[in-house]
Amino acid sequence: MTTCNTLTVLHYTGGSAQTETPIGVSSAGQPWLSNGPGAVPDFGGQPMINPFQPCFSAYNSANMNNVTGDGTNYSLTLDSTQINNQTCYNTSTGVFTAPVAGNYLFNIAIVSNGLGLLFTQGQVKLVTTSQTYTLSSLNIGALKDLSGDLYTSISRIVPLAQGDTVSVQFSVSGSLKTVGLNGTVNGATFQAIMLPS
Repeated sequence: MTTCNTLTVLHYTGGSAQTETPIGVSSAGQPWLSNGPGAVPDFGGQPMINPFQPCFSAYNSANMNNVTGDGTNYSLTLDSTQINNQTCYNTSTGVFTAPVAGNYLFNIAIVSNGLGLLFTQGQVKLVTTSQTYTLSSLNIGALKDLSGDLYTSISRIVPLAQGDTVSVQFSVSGSLKTVGLNGTVNGATFQAIMLPS
């Protein structure tokens, strides 16, 4: 289980200590502070980055070849991350674990390769602890480009309890196991961010 760290900042004014709670961190690494309920923080024109907000963006460092095409459900296991706050995405298993309960926005980009007209069914599923969501079900062979590639991007908001897990399954059927996924940051990606309550 992953827990959030807290930070308390003390300021001394007129001989007495005042406690302020950081509400984020500037791109320069300086904490932004709130002087209590109702106070309007001044971010000094800097974008707000909350290092404790669960979010990740994962991709694979190389192409994943011949993973489906014969109906095989391929579990998307991406070995690299650009962002992984709370270390909530496991690059060894391809599983996201919610560090806190809340509503999460997931985005999955599938860049498939090796497609032909015989591949008539392609599906992308988001598999959570309590439910499986079919996000896309297409005649993938009819939608491919001339080089046999197809880019699909899907988003879904999902409520999760603390400790719930989420993974992605990709399957193509209709012919042989010759369909793959493009790697690198411009290929297949799996991303999530916890939305404000």
